[in-house]
Amino acid sequence: MVSSFLATPRRYAADDSLYMREVHFVMSIGPEESPTMSEMAARQNVTQGAVTQMVTRLEKKGYVF
Repeated sequence: MVSSFLATPRRYAADDSLYMREVHFVMSIGPEESPTMSEMAARQNVTQGAVTQMVTRLEKKGYVF
C-alpha cells in the first residue's frame, strides 16, 4: 500500500506533478541548505546513485538547481 501511494503522481502546480518520494526529497533538503549528494544519501537512507537520479528528475522539473 505504501509503495502505491509513493508511486502515484500528485499535482502541485497547474502544469507539473510530483511523486510523493520527490516531495519528501525536496522537504529533506530544507529551504536554506545545500547538502552534498552523500549527505542526502545518508538522510534518505539510499545510495548516491539514487540521489543523483532524483536530483536529475527534480532539476528537469525546476525544483532544484
